Order: sequence, then structure tokens, then C-alpha cells
Amino acid sequence: MSLSRLRGLVTGAASGIGLATAALLLDRGAEIIAFDLMESEGAGRLTERGADLVLGDVSQPADRRRLADAVGSCDFLVNAAGIMRAAPILELQPPEWDALMSVNAASVFFLSQLIGPNVRDGGSIVNVSSVAARRAANLETAAYAATKSAVLSITRSFAHAFADRGVRVNAVVPGLIDTPMQDRLVEDTARIRGRRLEELDRDRTEGVPFARLGTAEEVAEAIVWLISPQSSYITGQAVAVDGGMTMF
Repeated sequence: MSLSRLRGLVTGAASGIGLATAALLLDRGAEIIAFDLMESEGAGRLTERGADLVLGDVSQPADRRRLADAVGSCDFLVNAAGIMRAAPILELQPPEWDALMSVNAASVFFLSQLIGPNVRDGGSIVNVSSVAARRAANLETAAYAATKSAVLSITRSFAHAFADRGVRVNAVVPGLIDTPMQDRLVEDTARIRGRRLEELDRDRTEGVPFARLGTAEEVAEAIVWLISPQSSYITGQAVAVDGGMTMF
């Protein structure tokens, strides 16, 4: 699958699913603008391979506008930036809620609003949601789950908004994926519940029919497919990459 004539943006490109997606797009010949909060090893690996790096905070309106100006006309947008905050559902405070919503949901809406009109006809927007949007299995991530449910609603709305130009807007719904964010979540949840890390890890994978974590690269393959012309008649969809955790 060659994407050699495509140019686009990946947010959250320096780590996890964003990094794997940007790297795979580069492998397929696409031209990448990588957006992340700061310089890092992951960002350096992308720039060494020819990606253009833009630094900024997706939660800040001025940074989003600056990013949109830097991108200009493009073929795709991948909204992969995200944060996780673990706290018991009865103890979460408004500042944590606001931070999660601004990074995980508001950035998806407003970057789609700013950049979507400049995505060329027939292009693609892919948003990264989470299995947490469909399952309430972890009450320490209730606010995070709410943001990822919002991502699915935003995806459907923009799919309608851009359909007249053939711009596809879809979401991927990752399950338990082996990323630094997932590692931090397990550590924080184990601490909050007073459980051993190994026990919690085992319990979580027992809920996956494939009985293992997924990889960021497996999610990236789904994202790149949704960017490619092979998914030309698919829009407004939520594609689960979760080892069977959700089967609907």
C-alpha cells in the first residue's frame, strides 16, 4: 500500500499509537507533519526520517491555529494526542476533568474544525478513541472514558459535515494496547486499589479473548488503512482494535 503522494498531520506523534502511526505512514511513503508537546526521543526518530516536527499543546487554541496554518492543504489528519488521569470516580476534581476534556475531546473537535476544510476532497480524518468509550470496567478512568465517548460523537458529526466532499471521518477504538500510557494507568490503578501490579495486569488480560495486549503497530495499521483509498466507502465508523473485548 503506497501512500507516496499523500501529506498530512499526526498529533501526539512522539509516543505510543501516534508514534507508531507516523512511522508506518513514513514507511508507506507519506509526508508527515508530526505534532507533539516537546522534543523527545520519539520525535527525534521521526525527524531523522524526514518528518516535519511542530511543537505545541493541542489543548491551547493559539497552538491549534498555528498548527493549522503550518499544515495548510493536506490529505489526512490523525488526532492521536491524548492524556490519562486515574482517580476514583467519587474523588475526581474539576481541574482533572477539564484537562482531560481539553486534550482528548476539544482538540479533536477544534482541529477537525480548523483543518478539516483544508483536507483535500476524498481525504481522511481518523480519531483515536478507546474501548473505555464502550465499557465502564474501570471506575478510576470514568472521566477519560467520557472524553473518548465524546470522540465517537465528534467523529460522526464531522463525517456528516464533510461527506459532500468525500472526506471520510472515522475513529479507531483501541483496547488494551502496550504503550507508555497504558503502563502508567496500570501503575496508578494498582496504587489506588492497593493491589499488586502483577495481579492487576493478569486480571485485565483475562478479559481479552486474545489473552494479550495489542501493540501500537496493530492500531497504526488500522489507522493507515482508514487513511488509504482502500477504505473509500467508509465514514462515521468506529473500528475496534481490541482483541475481541467488544464484539458489536
